[in-house]
Amino acid sequence: MPFDTTFSDLRTRRRIPMRLFKEEAGISPSYIHSIEKEGLLPSPEKLEKLASVFVAVAREQEAADPDADARRLFQERERTAFIHRLGVEPQLAEVLVKLREFDAEQRADLAEPLADALTLFQELGSQERRGLAVFLHTLLETVAPLQREKKYTVIAEAANAAYKVLERESGSDREPSALDLQFKV
Repeated sequence: MPFDTTFSDLRTRRRIPMRLFKEEAGISPSYIHSIEKEGLLPSPEKLEKLASVFVAVAREQEAADPDADARRLFQERERTAFIHRLGVEPQLAEVLVKLREFDAEQRADLAEPLADALTLFQELGSQERRGLAVFLHTLLETVAPLQREKKYTVIAEAANAAYKVLERESGSDREPSALDLQFKV
């Protein structure tokens, strides 16, 4: 959903009058109107101020997660910027938004395996790509509703099964690779 629509929906749901943005964050009602009616994409600095109003109202309304609206606004701003300003395809924009949610250490851990996976994926034929995509999607759907510890167990078991297939297919007389060692951990 574009940023302007998300902003308007959240403001309506929380029943936040335009004047409250002026009172709490120093942002004029005409700026809010520009966001909602003209598709203005606020700068990150302005969005911080706008989000602070959503958080304050959510706390006042005793929301279970008062920061949820702010997170959603930042995600939608990034998604909208990727799609409308940079011309990134929506599916790729979604991936980029999710990657931005990782901290620096998580992104560093992910960079090499992700690059390797993209290279492998690119080398596969269309049938194999679809098969791998279906497998990964099915794995994610399977583990999504599970509790945290059970989720990790299922993922570890899937990784172990994949390792065994790779080991069987490539023979056991070879030197262990970094991938092999990673699966054995």
